[in-house]
Amino acid sequence: MADGPEDLEQLRMDRVMPTAPPRPYNSEFLSSYQDKKGNIVVHHGSVFSVVRWSNVFDPFHPLLILLGDPIGGPVSGRELFGAGVLDVSQKIERPDLLNRIFTHNSYWENTSGDWNRPAAHILLLRELVGIDRQVPQ
Repeated sequence: MADGPEDLEQLRMDRVMPTAPPRPYNSEFLSSYQDKKGNIVVHHGSVFSVVRWSNVFDPFHPLLILLGDPIGGPVSGRELFGAGVLDVSQKIERPDLLNRIFTHNSYWENTSGDWNRPAAHILLLRELVGIDRQVPQ
């Protein structure tokens, strides 16, 4: 994604790499502006200004890096993608012998083996996405 911390910072400042909350251009121009017709428009670099950014990751073992997800991890904070990101650590368990080996491709897989009892990480994803959330009347 970036060639080091300086390059990542430049990508964020150029609004190529989004952050939550969005980075302002200056004190007058934040994440939205008024176009020539008078419409309020959200800037293209403010994609996460209107959503809740949740980052679920399966922590990996520091010595046995193939246990868990060595690709995922926390992304919140000023030095990464912003304080508006909610990082949630959730282990993905599989019933087989290799249950914790490289889980990066298993986030959307119901690893419980029982569709009537979804795995903990599936329940967490449903909660964060709001699948069961009721629309206010």
